[in-house]
Amino acid sequence: MTFHPAQTWHSSFKDIQPNPNSPFNNATPQILDIPLNPLEIHYREICGMLKYIQDNTRQVTKDKKKYSRELQVALMRLDVGGGEGRDGKGRLRKVVVLRKIVRSHQDYKKNLMLCEGELWRKENELKRILKLHVRENGNADYYEGRNWWFVAGEEESDDEDDEDEDDEDEVEGTDGMELECWSEEDEDLEMEMEG
Repeated sequence: MTFHPAQTWHSSFKDIQPNPNSPFNNATPQILDIPLNPLEIHYREICGMLKYIQDNTRQVTKDKKKYSRELQVALMRLDVGGGEGRDGKGRLRKVVVLRKIVRSHQDYKKNLMLCEGELWRKENELKRILKLHVRENGNADYYEGRNWWFVAGEEESDDEDDEDEDDEDEVEGTDGMELECWSEEDEDLEMEMEG
């Protein structure tokens, strides 16, 4: 007695093709993976830089707020305790260091904003060029609906922006502040810390 394999009545999965006569024909359109041209690649790079700068600016602003508050506390402690003696010199050192940190955060934020302005200019220019190219090719809606264009990250609430302006005023007010207990020794100490 020999064993015969049962006949399969269905085709393999590799051979299954959609039935064009089927009333349930809802074939999904294929997504074409079109390689990016050099302008599109450059646009994406600029968008990445803009995102990086926005994230960095947000972080620097948070850090500056934190250090500004620490500076205010240190100035109050210095006013109360004075700058004489061992503890006084420590308080003076802390004020000097915090002022430098806050100033460096301000400078860094200012430079980030300059870079951001330049990148926005380039982004707008490239956007205009890319739209012009697709319009010339007769496909004006090519980029629409593809979430192609860069959208700026949502900024924090307006209240927090107002706080930023207040912090900047307070910190700028402390830059020219004269300390009663400041002496030549303290200036020498500051020079040593810088070096």
